[in-house]
Amino acid sequence: MSTTVPSTQQIEVEETIKRIQTHKGVHGFVIVSNDGSFVRSTIDNSTTMSLTGLIRTLSDKAKSCVRDLDPQNDLTFFRIRTKKQEILVAPDKDYLTITRIYTFNDTEVDDTLKRILEHKGVTGYLIINNDGIPIRTTLDASLTQQYAALVRSLTDKARSSVREIDPTNELVFFRMRTRKHEILIAPDKEYILVVLQSTDVQ
Repeated sequence: MSTTVPSTQQIEVEETIKRIQTHKGVHGFVIVSNDGSFVRSTIDNSTTMSLTGLIRTLSDKAKSCVRDLDPQNDLTFFRIRTKKQEILVAPDKDYLTITRIYTFNDTEVDDTLKRILEHKGVTGYLIINNDGIPIRTTLDASLTQQYAALVRSLTDKARSSVREIDPTNELVFFRMRTRKHEILIAPDKEYILVVLQSTDVQ
């Protein structure tokens, strides 16, 4: 029985993916060949198509600028930072790799999480961005998706209610107690922190 030996290009793609996945905050990536064919993507199809089209155009423009400055030089990497995310772009001779990273102050978040986990009764936490996308979580995948969708919707409603009562005011925290646990929600300008806590803690 014959075995298929991975090509050099396939090996390079797999190595690239491994490196991408070691970075904190990576939400997804796209690898596209220089003829426009998709090699690998972890992002939904619609976003993949729009992101790739725009970034390929931008990449071509950036390459042209680099060569105009120095015909002996070539673009190997560029990075775009926005308020919500970073987009890392690595154009190669065969592929264009696009990585989306959601940004936040790691040190500040880590300090906050350490303080949270020191409290008795804390059973888990979840951080989502304002698009409802989970950034960090200790919950399983199913619960993470469920909480992310429901909490974002509830937070939007709570914010709206506070502003209707007083247009000069703003929601900064709310807490819900159920028979099973408490849900603590702290919405920030860019992220929403959700903490689950047992109700039987004295």
